[in-house]
Amino acid sequence: MVLDVGELLAAHDRILRGSGSAHPRFGTVVERIGPLTLTHYGTHCIVEHLALDASTPVARLAAQVRQSAAERVEPVEWRVFAHDAEASQLTASLEAAGR
Repeated sequence: MVLDVGELLAAHDRILRGSGSAHPRFGTVVERIGPLTLTHYGTHCIVEHLALDASTPVARLAAQVRQSAAERVEPVEWRVFAHDAEASQLTASLEAAGR
């Protein structure tokens, strides 16, 4: 069975992204902000989401994530994948929010 690039990226997104844990670990706080799932571990925050499209207000979401993590004094891990259609916009918004 041979998969093309599109099928592999779709499998990646389906398996590894944005699903959030059905049962978070004890002591974690899970928060939803629009299409994002934030998991606060007490030491850091991980942001998960499915692929975002052009209509997603990424600058506003990045500011909300920053505020949420700042309230808990946690650094944020937010992965950006190069195959996302809006990767450059998301990266720019995250860099601007981090300043």
